[in-house]
Order: sequence, then C-alpha cells, then structure tokens
Amino acid sequence: MTNQAGSKPTANRPVFLALQGGGARGIVHIGGLIAINDLELDILGVSGTSAGSMIAALVAVGYKGLDLVDPDASDHIFSKQLKHSPFKSPRDLFSKGGWRLLRYMRWAADLPGWIRSLFDPKKHRLSVRIFFRALAALLRTYGLLAIAAVMLASYAFLERHPGLAFLSAFAGVVLGGLALQWLVMRVLAGLTTVDKVHDFIDFALKSKLEEKVDRRTYTKPVTFKDLHDAKCISLKIIATNATTESLELFCYEKTPDVPVAQAVAASICLPVIFKPREFEFERKTIHRSEKVFGKFLDGGLVSNLPAWPFDEERLLHPDVPTIAFNLAPGEHDSNKHWIPAVLGAVVNGTGEIDTRATGKIIKVSIPTGLKMLDFHVSAETVYGEVAEPVVQISDKLLEELHEAPKALRAAAHELSVMITDLLKAYDGELHLGLRSDHRVRVAIAVQRGESMRSISTVSFAGYEAADPDYDLTTPLDSRYAGLAWVNGASFDLRTEPAGRPAFGPGVFAGEKVWTELQWLLCQPVKCAPEPGNWLRPCVVIVDSNIPFEHGNPEITSVLDDFVTGVSEMIQDYNDRNGIARFVQGANTWL
Repeated sequence: MTNQAGSKPTANRPVFLALQGGGARGIVHIGGLIAINDLELDILGVSGTSAGSMIAALVAVGYKGLDLVDPDASDHIFSKQLKHSPFKSPRDLFSKGGWRLLRYMRWAADLPGWIRSLFDPKKHRLSVRIFFRALAALLRTYGLLAIAAVMLASYAFLERHPGLAFLSAFAGVVLGGLALQWLVMRVLAGLTTVDKVHDFIDFALKSKLEEKVDRRTYTKPVTFKDLHDAKCISLKIIATNATTESLELFCYEKTPDVPVAQAVAASICLPVIFKPREFEFERKTIHRSEKVFGKFLDGGLVSNLPAWPFDEERLLHPDVPTIAFNLAPGEHDSNKHWIPAVLGAVVNGTGEIDTRATGKIIKVSIPTGLKMLDFHVSAETVYGEVAEPVVQISDKLLEELHEAPKALRAAAHELSVMITDLLKAYDGELHLGLRSDHRVRVAIAVQRGESMRSISTVSFAGYEAADPDYDLTTPLDSRYAGLAWVNGASFDLRTEPAGRPAFGPGVFAGEKVWTELQWLLCQPVKCAPEPGNWLRPCVVIVDSNIPFEHGNPEITSVLDDFVTGVSEMIQDYNDRNGIARFVQGANTWL
C-alpha cells in the first residue's frame, strides 16, 4: 500500500525498537527488521538483550535487515558486508572447542526426550541411536576412569578377589565423584568464551562507521560515545551484573566510554554455555560518576525484552510508538524437567513486565522453529526462518501504525459531522439553533493492553485539550461508558428543565466530567469475535453542550427519537467500517 507520492504510508514514521534475547532463535529478528525497513519506518533508537543486543548494535550503526540476511539472494553479512573479515560464517563466532561443547550441550538438552522415548508405549523397539547417545552422555558424565574402575571391580568379583573388588569399586566411586564434581564446576564456570563474538561485533561496527564518517579510522574498540559522535541512533543494551547483583544498562548516557562490543559480549553470556564477562568501567548516575567492576551474565536473566530503557525518550516524544519483537515460544512440553522449564520462564517471562507502562507499544511475536542452541543449522534454514514472518509482520505493523489509527480518527470525525447534521434537522424542536460555541464531541473508548477492568478514550473529535475528560480511563463496572458495555445497551443521560444544573463533577463521584455537558450517549459497538476469543470492549461516546428546548411539550419524545437516530447511526457506521474490528488486538499502541 502506497500513498500518492509512491512511498509507503508509514514512510519516515518514527519508532523505537526493542529486541528480545533467545540464543540462536534471535536470528529471526532480522525478518522483523526487514519488514520495518520495507515500511520505511524511521528507527530513533534500538535496545536489545542477549542475541537481540547483537542485532541492535548492528542496527544502531546503520545495517539494514537485508545487509544481515538476504533470503532472496541467499546471502548474509559474513559473505556480503564483511567478505574481507576473518569471520566467514556464524560458526566462526565460536572456538573449535566451544563449537564442540555446544554440540554436546544440544545432546544433553535433548537427553531427557531420548530417555522418555525408551519408555514410550507407542514405540515397539529400542532405538539403537538413542541408546548409544544416552550411553555417550553417561560416559562423558562419569569419566572413562570411573567406568574402568567399575569394570575392574566386576572382574575381581567374578574371579573371587574380594579385596581387589572392593578397592576397585571404591576407586570407581571416588573417581566418578571427582569427575562429576569437575564437570559441575566446569559447567558453572561456563564452557566457552564470547571473545570471538566480541571481535566480530567490533569489526562490523568499525566497517560501517568508516563508511559513515569520512577520513576516520577506528584503531580502538568502538564505544557508545563513538556512536553518538557519528550521529548514530540511540543504542541501549542490557546485561546482568553478578558482582553488584543488579541489572546493567549500557548506553551513551550512562556508559559512554564502554566499548559497544564489550556490552554485547556481557549481554550474551548465557550461564553454563559462556564464561562470565569481566571488566571494569565507569558508570554515570544522576549524582556522580563511579568506577564499577562487573562480572556479567546474560541480560535475559533480568530483562529479556527491554522496551523500558526508552521511557525518558517517550516522555520527550509521547506520540512515538515502540515496536517490541519477542520470540514466540515453542510447543509447551508438560514433561519437561523443571530446570530447563525455569530457564525458559526466565527468558520469556519478563517480556510482559518489560513492556508495561511504556507508552504506545506494538508487541510483535515472531514465530520460529529454532531452539536456543541451534547455532549449527544450515544457511537454507536461516533464510527460511528469516523470510517466513516478513509479510505477516509487515501487515501487522501497517495495520497498527497506520490503518487502525486512521480508521478510528476518521470514525470519530465523521460521526461528529453526521451527528451535527442530524442536530440541525431538529432546530426549533430539540434546541433553538446552533451557536459558534456549541460543540458535539465524539470519543472512542477501548480496552488497552493487559487491562481487564477499564476502558480508555483513544480517538477524539470536537474535544479540546483543556477538557477535563480528555484522554480519560474509567472502570468498566461503575462509570457510564463501562456500564454501557457491561449491560450491552446504550447509556443515555440528559439535562432536565430549568432549575436543574447541567452535569458537573458531582454527578459522577471521583470522575472528571465536562461541566458544560447537556447530553451524553454511550453506544457499545461489536464485531464478530475471533474463534476462541471474547470481544474486547469498544464504546462510542457522544455528548454536546447544546441546551435543549425544554419549553417544547414534546421534548421527551423528540429526545427519544433523536437518541434512537444517533444510536442507529453509530451502529450502521460500525457495520460498514468496522470500528470494533480495529481494537481487538493489544491496543497499547493507541
């Protein structure tokens, strides 16, 4: 969809971008980035955790989605943008030993499934492959020496040498315990480093910055200050500081002299797999600067979908929405061991918290068939994973950034004009004419985000910023707009003949009300619900400050006729244009 000038309707629309962590699954963020670039959105700032921090850092210096992975051309950053670098494939981000250990970790992660399959009644024979892989895991756990000692003990027992059998068995237990202890300590210390990831990120940053900044060669690691001086977009990276037992936010405002690659390396240190990243740096606070030593682990342990770091920017730019890409969880396994289940909850469970109270936000869940440790998949698999969600994400962003807000604004404006025209037809019966200070106001109230008990006005016509009920949130169960939805019927309030004051703040205790109000109608509107879902509330609120002609003895019947006409007008407009259909999503973007 394009406008008359040929560009996208979302062209140059400013947004903030937040990218979730998720190991190898994070590659699908590139599909979302391709969709953003295709819609020509203007990214003002980007934040990321873990795998999301890697892509966020590259986005900050100017890499586009197709620079990172181009599914149509079967190309990627290692062969396209960085063809002269020492990094030729994702495998080069790990040492040989680290790559081998990751393979073992994948086997260990799948081991519970292999063991369960041995007892699966649907399987009629033992899988040789499963058996030998389980045996290999056992051998790696206890060590060859422990197994040899147990075998010697068995031999001595059969040859009737009880003393040797006892000593061999004892040695086997001790050696096995030592091997297990060594394995546990090795696991707790991390199996491999993130040094090569650090070097790759810094190389990629320098390559892009040297294109952007004429006659500049970066001989030292690129810092957050370097990005700021090069007029790059704002970058925020989250890590877990195990030394201070706190969340660490790396950005220009707090840590200008920290190398960006160092922050990324700190953010991706997934426990067990990677050794913690240790370094000293200077952190700025609102009071002072301080030297801090950090021993860092994966940022996903504290904040895996960091939409919140741009709260200050959103105060300055309240109309700029945040797009938060989270990775859709895979199929739920009720038999999963509690340890990986808890790890999954840590990785995925903070997303709802991290995206609360962050202004306008569009949370997009990107589907993927990858697992966290699937760094070994083929290039063809990566191209497919990146390409598959692009159209779906583009459609969702286009609707929520452009089509839905445009439709709601149009609905409020057009209904206001239609109702005003209807009022003119009642001149002399319902009122004594319209003056320049008379207003007909229309607002659309919907349920936002995770709200369950309230609705908020999100689109207006005829309102002024000074109106006390502008941008109002009210409970569903005790206020006029909410009661209209709960009761499933229009809610109509009118002033009475002279002697009764117009509606004021005292009419609805604790609620802000337009003091000039003479009449109000709340009309619930609905659409066909999606299968398995219930409808989210949507109420059209119409009111005016036009006084009624109470001298007309037929005023009550005239008012009834007018109210019925307005109610039918709103219902007919919803049937034709689908007001309620546009507000069935998360709605925090409104």
